[in-house]
Amino acid sequence: MDTHRLTPAVNADNQIVKSNIVRITASLILYQNTLAMQKAEFAKTHYHPPAGFTTSTRYYAYQVQPQDVLQIKVWNQSDTDTVLFSDATTEDDPSEGRKTSEIPSAENRSGPNSPFFVNSRGNIYYPYLGSIHVLGKTASEIRKIITRKMSHHFANPQVTVSILSFNSQQIAVTGAVLKPTTIPITNVPLTILTAVTDAGGPIRCGAVTSLSNIETFCADLHEVEIKRNNQVVKVNLNRLTAIDGSSNNWVLKNGDVVYVPNNNASRIFVLGAVNSPNPYNMIDGRMTLREALGNAKGMTITSNPKYTYVIRDYGHNPAVFVLDLSSPDALNLAGEFSLKPGDVVYVSLSALSNFNEIINEVTPMLLSAAAIKSFTN
Repeated sequence: MDTHRLTPAVNADNQIVKSNIVRITASLILYQNTLAMQKAEFAKTHYHPPAGFTTSTRYYAYQVQPQDVLQIKVWNQSDTDTVLFSDATTEDDPSEGRKTSEIPSAENRSGPNSPFFVNSRGNIYYPYLGSIHVLGKTASEIRKIITRKMSHHFANPQVTVSILSFNSQQIAVTGAVLKPTTIPITNVPLTILTAVTDAGGPIRCGAVTSLSNIETFCADLHEVEIKRNNQVVKVNLNRLTAIDGSSNNWVLKNGDVVYVPNNNASRIFVLGAVNSPNPYNMIDGRMTLREALGNAKGMTITSNPKYTYVIRDYGHNPAVFVLDLSSPDALNLAGEFSLKPGDVVYVSLSALSNFNEIINEVTPMLLSAAAIKSFTN
């Protein structure tokens, strides 16, 4: 390509930009790989975990909130196989419809599975002991409170407390998963990986969701989002041990929203003299030039593989890469040249003499491809 004849172009911001045309060589690929490794190493060195996020489950304990249901058992010291009293009510005050119980005798013991509903003020009402504030407390802490209160009336009371229903806290999983859903927070720590799995897992590329429908998009697992209040944290679920430390299996909290994006945002446009010119979605954020040409079912017999272009950052500050694919060795280079979301691969019928000619040739095809893709989705 005669780079001396290249002329300035105007980008989408109406700024004049000069073309940056680079021939794809082994040296270029080596340089880009080295640059990527340096960038990753820099990110690892300067990484700071997002505030409030943790992967540790060592000290995890569920804290009771309104709407939860507790199960409380108090065992008779002389007969550990019978419940001393386990009557329950959803009221937190005897004046609201139920009178305070006398200490139950062995004759009027109730069953051990009576539920204790946590009301909107975070209280439960336990017969004889009255209203007990349990908001924000763990099962272990509630057991200690009840044990202490009962010790005024019984010697060494044996109390067990468990959570019967987890109704107060939940997270949501949305986006490109098979079953978008809400998942309750329980006494078992819920991580982002478990949450996506519980939502049916991500939509896989090419997955058949019905007898006649093959998905036109699939999940992009390398940029899964956790939205917590006003904070958004991204996680690469394919690489939970990312070199920069940023992809971790975070423990989720009440109100978190997990969003699995589809890969329409990481499309590659393959245009020109190929057998199937179309936009193609990257899989998990990765695609090489060779894979893109393979998706397009190769070049037509009228193409000139010597002039295969990759236009990057189209519409802003474009850079153009060119590769002569007439040599078999060039296929190796194409297999090592990584594309980026939004790249335009253009196979020409002949050499294009200047930058404006490349842009003018590609633009109508690109707009058509984008329109077709939007209709199919």
